[in-house]
Amino acid sequence: MFTLCIMPLSFAKPDASQFGHDEIYFGTKRVHLAQVPGETLKYEHEHWKPSTEKRDIARALSRAVPGCNGRLGACNTDVVIPAIPAVDIVCSSCSNPTQDVSSWPLLLQKPLLKVKEEQYNEAKAFASGVRSAVVKVGENRWFRLKGCGNNDDGFIIRHTKEGIDAKGEPVAPYRDIRGSAFEETAIRELYMSSCVDNVLNPQGVSSCNKSMGYYRYDEPNLPLGPHVTPCCIVEETLGDRRLGTHIMSGIEILLPLLVKEEEIKEEDLLSIFPEKRPGRNSADMLVDTCELMTDYMIAKCSEPPLEGFGMPAEFGGYPDLPRDHTLFGALGSTILPEIAPDECVIPQQWTREGPREADSRWNKVWKENCENLSKCLSKLKEDAPNRKPAILTYLFSRIGYDCGKFMRSLHAMKTSWGTYQDAMCREGQWHCNAHANNMVLIPEEKGTHSFLSYLDLDMAFTADTFLDVWGIDSSSGKVGISEKIFDNVLFKEHVNFMEVLVGADSTNGVPQIAKKYIHSKEGKHLKLLKVCLYDTLLQGYMQAYFDDDTRYSVCSYDADLHEAAYNIIRLAVIIMSDYVA
Repeated sequence: MFTLCIMPLSFAKPDASQFGHDEIYFGTKRVHLAQVPGETLKYEHEHWKPSTEKRDIARALSRAVPGCNGRLGACNTDVVIPAIPAVDIVCSSCSNPTQDVSSWPLLLQKPLLKVKEEQYNEAKAFASGVRSAVVKVGENRWFRLKGCGNNDDGFIIRHTKEGIDAKGEPVAPYRDIRGSAFEETAIRELYMSSCVDNVLNPQGVSSCNKSMGYYRYDEPNLPLGPHVTPCCIVEETLGDRRLGTHIMSGIEILLPLLVKEEEIKEEDLLSIFPEKRPGRNSADMLVDTCELMTDYMIAKCSEPPLEGFGMPAEFGGYPDLPRDHTLFGALGSTILPEIAPDECVIPQQWTREGPREADSRWNKVWKENCENLSKCLSKLKEDAPNRKPAILTYLFSRIGYDCGKFMRSLHAMKTSWGTYQDAMCREGQWHCNAHANNMVLIPEEKGTHSFLSYLDLDMAFTADTFLDVWGIDSSSGKVGISEKIFDNVLFKEHVNFMEVLVGADSTNGVPQIAKKYIHSKEGKHLKLLKVCLYDTLLQGYMQAYFDDDTRYSVCSYDADLHEAAYNIIRLAVIIMSDYVA
């Protein structure tokens, strides 16, 4: 723990008497920010580009080993920093970006750090994961500070133990900084976010973040000295509620309150599954979506790697079943006995520690969304002859479509979200940013046809800027990667994303502590319905990922269903609101 040089802030203290829009879309765990010594640097996209200069390649390659070949100082030969397999992004017009941030909100113009000491008259800010925060400026502008301290402990040093690295070789213990970004990852996030947004935004795929710049911290917040400078990425942001932690897990917990299980018709649900689906004739025997995708991940994307980047042999159960429309079903217009929860009773809320009684500050928002959902259900029943999909069907289908559309568009750019190995990985481990919590809820008033936006591009890289810092060519400085190997990387990323989206990994957000509760509330028909919903999600994903392939089913955008689905989403967020993603 290091002494903080704190500068006072003077902003209106928010009214905490009741929760509303901010808490739905941005968070509830308050954090306190202080201005500390350092530099603020503005990002201007036109001045940055990938560099293939020898000195820049040497610097990028050095990150593959502890101490970065001495670049981190004599006392830090055991320190590891991220080593993204790509050439560095450098400022083409000058050695340093501009420090003129006079156009920024005053609050953000000097480096901010999360602190323990509560500051009076401070800005409204919430925790975003362990190392980040989102802060409100003015009436409705929010900003993300990615890397502004490990919780409220500043920047801390982690000490690892001996182990086996991703190559299967013994590795010595190492140290790293927790709670920060680094200059290289900060610049990569800003650059890749801008590049991807420039291409995807015209296609209707929204980025959660807009690049602004970054902080470079100074003493007394340099725990490893001046050669390892903690940084914080500054971005304007749409929200912070995550698909996995807040939406999907909240819906799973609420599912018994959203449908009348006793009115579910088993034969109707079983009828959606194709003939190839194992166990399709019985709810008790049906193989669920999660199991099929986990098996597929094991079969297609396990170790050992081939050609240094992971082309494994196929094995596991159901190896002959293609994971496509011939295996997965879709609910389509199947009628579901949907209901709205009791507007006067908020269920228990879930945190990492377990369940607790709901915070009364949610009462008004809970009541409003239950009432709105009830009205939407009544309206849809009046339109019954039109046989629109059920709200849950629509929601899962469109969530899948949003995710598949983003992944398709990203991969069409020959860009990986961030799937690779480096010195931080242990045997069998990979970094992979393709997971549910990197999709964020878009506030309804933004008026898009999507529920979700994407973020977290600080590990993203492209095929033409790939630099092998870890594999068989790691000493050559060769830039670029064969199309075959890079396609394997993208395939691994695609399969990993699908597996996580259907609940096969902890990053889908359902706390382990809540799983027992969910299973205790699920009867046979609710479990069957959940499989149907995840199949429907996967069909929506594949329809979008495979370029609107009509063999897959997806619910078309519908304004009434979209409005109704947002009510369910907000109720789910309330249940998981204090679970920090």
